[in-house]
Amino acid sequence: MNNRACHAVAQRDTYHRLVAAAVLSCAAGVHACDHAALHPTGTTGANASASGAGGSGSGGMGGGPTGTGGAGPFCGDGVKNSNEACDKTDLGGATCASAVAPGWIGSVACTADCKLDPAGCKTPPTTYNAVSDPAKWTSFDVSKADAMAGAFGRAAFDGRYLYLVPHTQPLIARYDTQAAFDSASSWVTYDVSKVTGVQGYHDAAFDGRYLYLTPYTNNSVAARYDTQTQFDASSSWKKFDISMVSSGAKGFGGSAFDGRYVYFVPYNNGSYDGVVARVDTKAPFDVASSWKTFDLVGKANPNAKGFWGTAFDGQYLYLSPFGQVGQTVVARLDTQGEFDQPSSWDFFDVLKNNVSATGFTGVTFDGRYVYFLNDTTVRYDTKAAFGSTPSWDSFDVSKNVGGTGFSGAAFDGRYLLLVPYGSSWVARFDTMGPFTSPSWTKFDLSNLITGAKGYSGAAADGRFIYLAPLSNSPPVVPRFDAKSPSWLPKGWNASFF
Repeated sequence: MNNRACHAVAQRDTYHRLVAAAVLSCAAGVHACDHAALHPTGTTGANASASGAGGSGSGGMGGGPTGTGGAGPFCGDGVKNSNEACDKTDLGGATCASAVAPGWIGSVACTADCKLDPAGCKTPPTTYNAVSDPAKWTSFDVSKADAMAGAFGRAAFDGRYLYLVPHTQPLIARYDTQAAFDSASSWVTYDVSKVTGVQGYHDAAFDGRYLYLTPYTNNSVAARYDTQTQFDASSSWKKFDISMVSSGAKGFGGSAFDGRYVYFVPYNNGSYDGVVARVDTKAPFDVASSWKTFDLVGKANPNAKGFWGTAFDGQYLYLSPFGQVGQTVVARLDTQGEFDQPSSWDFFDVLKNNVSATGFTGVTFDGRYVYFLNDTTVRYDTKAAFGSTPSWDSFDVSKNVGGTGFSGAAFDGRYLLLVPYGSSWVARFDTMGPFTSPSWTKFDLSNLITGAKGYSGAAADGRFIYLAPLSNSPPVVPRFDAKSPSWLPKGWNASFF
C-alpha cells in the first residue's frame, strides 16, 4: 500500500472512531432530550457530540472536527446540526436550565468537539424555609379527587408531574405541579391493573421519558408509563413479567435509573432474596432479551438479601438492607462493570460501624454522601473507600432529634428531609453542617394533620417536597415549601437524588 493509501485509511479510521463516539454520547441523552421537548421545565438536555459527515476536509476523508469543509456539515462549521449538542456559538437554544437541571443560571459554552460545557452554570441565590414553620406546610386529601385512592408507596417526579405509587390498591395518582395543589381538578388517577392485571407496587424510577413502577410482594409484573402520552389511556402503558427471565424475580423493594438501565432491587419473592433485575431503557420494554437478572445470594454473598430502596451516585448503585429483616449488608454495584459478574459487586456490613444499625427503611444521595435511613441513620462518604469503617458514620435521629420509624427521604439541594412512618415527626438534616445534633431540626405533622403518620416516601419538584401517605386514612399528602426560587439538583432525573 502506498503512502497516499495509508494516509486515506488512517483518515477513514479516525472518522469512524469519531462517529462512534458521537453516537454513544448522543444515545446517553435520548430520553432526556425527548422529555425536555414536552416539558420545558423537565429533564436535562443531551450532551451529544458529533463529527463531520462528509466533504473533502483537509485530509481527504470526511470533514471531522479538524476538517475545513466539504459537502456536509461538520463539527466546527459554526452551525449546530442534528448530531451535535452545539457548534461554536450556536448553542441550539441550550441554557444552564436545560444543560444541567431546571432552575440553574449562568451560561453554557461549546467545546471544540461540539459538546455543551456547563462550567459556567450555578444554582441561583436561594432562600431555604424553616421546616418548623407551620405556614410553609399545606396538605391535600387525594380521596377528594378519587374516593377509591389511598395506600401509596413511594413518590416520583418527572419534571412537571408528581406521581404517587399504588401500594396495596391499583390506583396511581398524578398531580400537575403547575396547577393548584389543593384543587381536585389538579389530580388524576389511573387503575394500573387494567394493564398489568395485578396490583401491588412500591417504588418508581424515571428515565427522562418513561416512568417505571416497581412490583412489590409476590408481584413480578413491572409497569411502564410513557409520560409523553395520555396518563389515563391504556395505550400509554406497557407491562412485563420479570419472572419470565428468572422465576425468583419478583417482590422488589425499590428501583433506580443510572442513565441507561433501570434496576429493581430484591426484597421478598416468598422469602427474603437477592435476585436483582435490570432492564435496558434503549431496548423494547416488553421483550425478555431487554432484561437481565443476577442472584446476589447464589453468586456473590449469601447474606445479600432483603433490600429496601436503592440510590445511584453517578457510578455506583447502592442497595439498602431492610430494617425489619435485621439485614445489615449493604450491596454496591459498579455500573461500569458487568452487571451479572460477581467482580462488579462489593459489600459492607454496617455492624462493623455501629451495632445498633440493624437495617434500614430507605436510602438517598446528596451529591457526596449516601444515607441509609432509620432511627439510627448511617451515611457513607463516596469519596472514601467503600470497605473501610472510617468511611462510614452514624447518628441516632430518634434519640437526639425525635420521631421514630423513618421511611424514605427527599433532598432539596441542601437539606435532607426524613419521612415519618412510625410517628408524626419530620426530621431535617443540613448537609452543610456536621453529622451531629446541631445540624438537625424537626416538625410535628400532627400540627397540620390529625393523626399524621404512616408516610412511606417523598419527592421534590425543585421547590416543594411531597410526602406519600401509605397507612393513614384518608390519604392526605403533606407538602412543604422548602425553598425559593425553584431549582433541582444536578442529576435529579437519573435517580442521583
